[in-house]
Amino acid sequence: SAPGPAVARIAMVAAAEAAYIREACERGVRRDGRACAEYRRCRFAEDTAPNAAGCCELHLGDTIVAVAVVPELSAPAPDRPREGRFLVHVDGAAPGTELMRLERALQCTLAPGACGVAAEQLLIAEGAQCWDIHLAAHVRQADGSALDALSTAALVALAGASIPKVGPGAPASDKEPGPADVEGDLSEATQLRVGGIPSVTTLALIGGALVADCDGAEEHCAAATASVACDDSGDVCAILAVGTEALDAETSDRLLRAACKAAASRRAALLAYLQSQ
Repeated sequence: SAPGPAVARIAMVAAAEAAYIREACERGVRRDGRACAEYRRCRFAEDTAPNAAGCCELHLGDTIVAVAVVPELSAPAPDRPREGRFLVHVDGAAPGTELMRLERALQCTLAPGACGVAAEQLLIAEGAQCWDIHLAAHVRQADGSALDALSTAALVALAGASIPKVGPGAPASDKEPGPADVEGDLSEATQLRVGGIPSVTTLALIGGALVADCDGAEEHCAAATASVACDDSGDVCAILAVGTEALDAETSDRLLRAACKAAASRRAALLAYLQSQ
């Protein structure tokens, strides 16, 4: 069926409701009955964009995102002649500034060299030709934890992506390779190595509690958040911290340590899912 319209659920939280959310989190039982460390149900659909090299639609509670992988032949950057690129584009149901934040954060986790991303696997001819892997991400419905959802959907889409086989092509000169020939038979396509591509897990500090997978109203009540990018080995690749209130060193350390632990645990669960496919 055709996708429905994008829906932005902007959390308008009154002072009384915010106080209730903080008290509930501190008691350890949230409004929807979840414990502070408990995630909403996560569902995947991987055949939502048949014309893409790989795709994934992810439902995390009432947050719905979709990512499509589109490879494009290009030329390597002059300062990285042996690498291709992962390029992120995010649109959909969120304010423009939030979409820009999501796009920058997701692009940061896919930067060659910064997070263990094996961008050299996208090279065709050194200094002449490579693959640019475009990740077209769409926030269809936003109700909290959009970065975590987008990051997870991107990894699943990349893991299932098939990159067309490229032949050597005819040389343009004695020194430079000519344009590559893209083979139409995807039975010999290349699968991307995604073990070094990190996924993001976010924890929020609400009241005195550390809370995973916030919905939109809970995000509004967070004093600070820590988003941790973690790869298959459990190594932390990047930390994105946001605070609306000044935190003491002990609280900041507690939030970051818990976020790193949660990220490793979530990545292990995601790896198990990918291996089962």
